[in-house]
Amino acid sequence: MAYATYIWLTLVVLMFVCKFLSSQPIFIWLSLSGFCTLIVSMICHNFLLEIFIFIVVCTVILFVAKPIVKRMISFNEEKTNARRFVNKKAVVVSEINNRTGAGQVSIGGEIWSCSSLDDSSILPGETVLIKGLRGVRLIVRHVASN
Repeated sequence: MAYATYIWLTLVVLMFVCKFLSSQPIFIWLSLSGFCTLIVSMICHNFLLEIFIFIVVCTVILFVAKPIVKRMISFNEEKTNARRFVNKKAVVVSEINNRTGAGQVSIGGEIWSCSSLDDSSILPGETVLIKGLRGVRLIVRHVASN
């Protein structure tokens, strides 16, 4: 065997070990590319060709495997039960003022920080309709009194 074969064998083993020490899939891709190049190096003893094959196989594996892995390991937004308040009415307990970032409403026996949808100030005791959620703040709209 030529020295290049030992180089590729060492690369394959190192990348395989790195895969187990890390959670990054790139190491298994590099290991697979190194393995393909190792086979070529046993047949053909042209180091420049081997480098070219390694780069081509790496690129192909990267463009094929990355989207597949990304779909398999997609991280979805964590669902919370705070969305249960959307389109429900609440009572303002402290003035809602978007400029100062102040404002709280009471709904379901809980106090929530909130912001006004249209940047208007809403006084305590007023009724608001919850239109959405941004982070940990409810987004509310003033409801006209009957």
